[in-house]
Amino acid sequence: MRIDEFLPVQHFAELHASVAQMVDAPRGSPISAGMEWQNDRQTLAIKFVQHLHTIITIHAGSILAVGAASLEIIDHGSVKVLTRAVLENFIVFAYLFSDPDTEVCRFRHMTWKLGGLHDRQAMSASTAGNLAKLAAEKAQIDQLYSDVRGHPLYASLPKGAQKAIAKGDWKTGRSWQILAKEAGLSEGYFRNIYAYLCSYSHSSYAAALQVGQANQVAEQAELSSAMLGVLCLCMSRFAVMYAILFPSSGEVLERHRGPAFDLWNIEAARFDEIYKAR
Repeated sequence: MRIDEFLPVQHFAELHASVAQMVDAPRGSPISAGMEWQNDRQTLAIKFVQHLHTIITIHAGSILAVGAASLEIIDHGSVKVLTRAVLENFIVFAYLFSDPDTEVCRFRHMTWKLGGLHDRQAMSASTAGNLAKLAAEKAQIDQLYSDVRGHPLYASLPKGAQKAIAKGDWKTGRSWQILAKEAGLSEGYFRNIYAYLCSYSHSSYAAALQVGQANQVAEQAELSSAMLGVLCLCMSRFAVMYAILFPSSGEVLERHRGPAFDLWNIEAARFDEIYKAR
């Protein structure tokens, strides 16, 4: 495996097309009674694929027209904001659904759903319909929290983790870095790239400066292209996980599995070596 074999711009389209077909393959498949929570495997997968589609669309460039003036641009800042979303989506998917024990996945999904409903309770509602919806969700939170506490895995958690779940923290105090490592990503690479991506999402001075300085489309293309490697990595790792969950998706992967999949499906230790070599 040589560094010059990694061609993120060329490989992105191949990987994305295959992953999109994999996500579409189980569409309409029945879900067993009591397993309705598993529908969110596809919900998160669709979010993953759609963000990737938007990224490559932005990467292709567009024309910014202001009155009679027009300017060709590649909005690399938005590519980075969406890359962070894709990266987090991949980590959450791996955390929720990649464990071979279905009960572990079910419990994690319960705490994740509980956290999302907690977040919505903090939002202001100004209409009668929205107020009623929040009230209904509050009752749903109470029932869900009761179910969480009744799950055998809850009793095995440290008290601190139990308190975190009660407050809606499904990560139980763990950082994205820890979850990324558990998802099999290179710890060193993730730490660097995630901090960089967050600087764009949070409109840091350094991010704004880089946007201002890259005023040529060739520079913007280079900054955008630099993000495609982490996306190829996520797609390849995601495809392997998804193929295990859905036999029909696994069949798609076998039909379309080219060299790019195996090239980018890199274990964390090996990726550390490649990353340092670059």
